[in-house]
Amino acid sequence: MIEIGKISRWLTDVFHVEIVWIDKGQGRWMKRRRYPFILKAAALLFCACVAAALFLAPSDVGLPAREASLRAISSDAAPTISSDAALSFAQASPEPFLSHSTTPASTVLESTAPAPTTLESTTPASATLESTTLEPATPDPGPIPKGLAVKDSEYWVRIVKRNFALYLYRGGRTEKRYKVGVGKSPGDKQKAGDYRTPNGIFTVQSIENSSAWSHDFRDGKGVVEGAYGPWFIRLRTKWRGIGIHGTHDPNSRGTMVSEGCVRMLNGELQELKKFAFRGMKVVIEE
Repeated sequence: MIEIGKISRWLTDVFHVEIVWIDKGQGRWMKRRRYPFILKAAALLFCACVAAALFLAPSDVGLPAREASLRAISSDAAPTISSDAALSFAQASPEPFLSHSTTPASTVLESTAPAPTTLESTTPASATLESTTLEPATPDPGPIPKGLAVKDSEYWVRIVKRNFALYLYRGGRTEKRYKVGVGKSPGDKQKAGDYRTPNGIFTVQSIENSSAWSHDFRDGKGVVEGAYGPWFIRLRTKWRGIGIHGTHDPNSRGTMVSEGCVRMLNGELQELKKFAFRGMKVVIEE
């Protein structure tokens, strides 16, 4: 007698949908699903049955109702508009809607790719920033760093440690500023465990759900649940574990507090994640 476990494994293998990633270039990836042959065959059979049913159905079904509708339409007189009424309507008609053209460009950010930024998608969906007005006291981050090539519609991130600020850019324009916390020690990272945030031009390696992560900061408080907030935007550097994440301590922003990562408010991280994608450029400077 065949065991139930073997049947279950066989059914799992037969109906398993394989997820594959296709490299679209420039750091963009697209997810594709490969369906098993039996599902494709079942779908084709279903479509064939529906087509056959429609083709073999009597052609006079519903004909009386359609003829009655046509007679009713033809019997009604077509409405007419007098020349005076048409002229008054034209004079009273407003100009074409300007709601889209009059909206400030800085209030809505359009996505450069259609997919949301999760582990299953790698390009940002369209999103709207709650506010794009920078704080009056925000120091100017200066010109775009040398060696960085970005397109006019490309989103990228710039972190200026001296300002404790993370800037979201689109091309050469600053869209939003976030207050962040950086490494405990000043300067560029030299070795693992030196509590420095590395300087340089990096890219996003992955966007990981960190809501269940915990960490012991060796401050005598023990293991802290939710220490990294909802998301960990991992950066591709020569150092392990460097990224942008949330925090359990909102008051730590604007200070040198982390072990090398960049921390921000959990709500602001959720907003930033809408624009983040694998391969996104991230610049970190003093």
